Amino acid sequence: MSSVLNELKFLCQETQNKWEVTYGVNEIEDCLLKILIFIKQNLKHQSEFSNYFVDRIQHKEKFPLEIIIFSMRELQWNEIKEAAINEIYKRNDPRIISAMKQILEVYEADWEDADMYEFYSKKK
Repeated sequence: MSSVLNELKFLCQETQNKWEVTYGVNEIEDCLLKILIFIKQNLKHQSEFSNYFVDRIQHKEKFPLEIIIFSMRELQWNEIKEAAINEIYKRNDPRIISAMKQILEVYEADWEDADMYEFYSKKK
């Protein structure tokens, strides 16, 4: 495991810690933006990052999907989209299906939830 992936995991854990004691995405947006910037600065590790996110999608552990949602709005990685689609077909839990649909929505030209994030509402 690379030190760069460890840094991403640290940033995600930091975001999760904050996410667990807040009430809205606006309170963790600074962390989400920090992760997005970090990923963009280290795109040569995209495969590692993508595998990490796919693993988070496929497992039922506690992880703020907002990290994936926020990042994939800009990054648009196909492997993340495919993982979310696969989970929809593998699961029958409506909560998981709903979460996966939230991930898939960021791949649409018009994303209804963009206004939840200052970063993306400015881009409209």
